[in-house]
Amino acid sequence: MDQIKLVEQFLEFDFFIQFYREPTDVEIQKNVNAFFVVNLSPVGGSIVTVNNFPLNPALVAGAAGEVFVMGGNRGEVVARRQLNIGFSTGVGVVAVIQKYYTNLNC
Repeated sequence: MDQIKLVEQFLEFDFFIQFYREPTDVEIQKNVNAFFVVNLSPVGGSIVTVNNFPLNPALVAGAAGEVFVMGGNRGEVVARRQLNIGFSTGVGVVAVIQKYYTNLNC
């Protein structure tokens, strides 16, 4: 009986973080497999929206607020090319983290 030798291909990835303090449209880069949007507004700060989905600010000082996460399976990439970030008030900050493959040609 012939044995099949399986070779594991590693999919390399990297990430970058962007911070925003005012409403904006964020471009989703090519080969992105996952993104995270974190409300970093202080206690009593702004509710952040991601494509109209609300994220509450921190409940206690020194903590992060709610997070919106969208991730794919191995080898999948996000088809959407833009996120709309909004703020309920002028006092707020949000972090957008994008994880992308470095060795895919998607």
